[in-house]
Amino acid sequence: MFQSYEREVEAIVGSIEDRLDQVQDFDSDARSNRTLLKQVEADLTQVHSVLKQMEVEARSGGGDGKSMKSAVRRHKARVRSLRDTFEKVKSKSERDDLMSSRGGGGYDERDRYERVTARMAESTDTLLQSKRTLAETEEVALGITEQLGSNRQTILSAHGKVRETGGMVGSAYRILRGMQRRATRQKLLLWFIMFCLVIGMLWIIISAFKKDPEPTASPTIAP
Repeated sequence: MFQSYEREVEAIVGSIEDRLDQVQDFDSDARSNRTLLKQVEADLTQVHSVLKQMEVEARSGGGDGKSMKSAVRRHKARVRSLRDTFEKVKSKSERDDLMSSRGGGGYDERDRYERVTARMAESTDTLLQSKRTLAETEEVALGITEQLGSNRQTILSAHGKVRETGGMVGSAYRILRGMQRRATRQKLLLWFIMFCLVIGMLWIIISAFKKDPEPTASPTIAP
């Protein structure tokens, strides 16, 4: 899907470049220029919509997300440049139309018109600069948003590892407690066996001392 969006952007951008070249051709008439400029404006609106769809695809692109985002930034920079060119060409075309419609005016009127035109050109440059600054700010904001999302995933992963480690520690603690209980039982059993052996040995010794030897009958000698 991302590749199809990219091909569509390339096609629209190529169409915009061709039409802007036609507008800047000295042989083109004013009516054709107005028609071409309207088509360029519509193409710019369309390509911005496709770029937004590309951004959505890039954010959910998984492992290829980084290369997709790089491609989106590259296309957006190209479209911004075309937008600036469009604004300049449109402004020049409108000035030329106005100049041709007032071609019969006097010198003062033409001088006044040129001053107004210069101020309009300056205002146009200021507007374009503001648009570029806004676009750069948007890029920075998107970068910060992506970085925050990445940091959030890192924090969640670390939290999961901490919980997993805590579970392992608890399991190890339970195992150690079980080993300690078994060792205690074994010690008690050993002490009980030793106590029984000691009691048995004492009983045997005491029994041996208490048993009296039976008296032997002495033989009688006949007179």
